[in-house]
Amino acid sequence: MHLHLTEAGVIDNITFLGTGTEYANATIDLTWKATGKVRHYKPGSTNPLDPSNFAGAFRNALATANFTVVMNGVTFTIKGASSSGVFAEAGNERNGLFLEE
Repeated sequence: MHLHLTEAGVIDNITFLGTGTEYANATIDLTWKATGKVRHYKPGSTNPLDPSNFAGAFRNALATANFTVVMNGVTFTIKGASSSGVFAEAGNERNGLFLEE
């Protein structure tokens, strides 16, 4: 799977949980590569409002990314960020709320 955003408008807080906000543009290139066995999940209920009414197939993954943010003429770049040693997952799911079999 691959996600690419080019110059997406974002709002940034200069101070973590601070009150001030700055407008910025972010470019993100993010790729997930599935690495593990497929894990299947079957619904535990037919009630569309029950959180266990969930079906899906997931695999562990390795996510890699490059990020660039431009704010007030200053560019911040991170290249080669990775989920290695942390966690990433790829797959698909459905909750049964909108589609019936």
